[in-house]
Amino acid sequence: MKKGDIVLVLVPFPFSDLTGSKMRPALVLARYKREVIVVFMTSNLIGKSKMDILVEPNDENGLKSVSLIKSTKIMTLRTSLMVGKIGRISSNELIQVEKTLKELFEMS
Repeated sequence: MKKGDIVLVLVPFPFSDLTGSKMRPALVLARYKREVIVVFMTSNLIGKSKMDILVEPNDENGLKSVSLIKSTKIMTLRTSLMVGKIGRISSNELIQVEKTLKELFEMS
């Protein structure tokens, strides 16, 4: 698994209000030894924010529906929790993710 891969995770991402959880695909941001930093993705387009990145399904990314990369929903997981790779985002989408994360973390 490497940066830009879309993976399926075995652990659910909790909702921000901690009322429940749901299995989700996730975008790999970085890998270090046996851990992976990911952001979760959702097909729920309601409430899209400026920090969310819209991704259309295609053969390369393996998504089944239009999805959002939720840049503010970041988690570190062990690689053992990854079921496998679904696909990969495009280089343009990866550039957009990096730009959004820089803005989010106020990095120049």
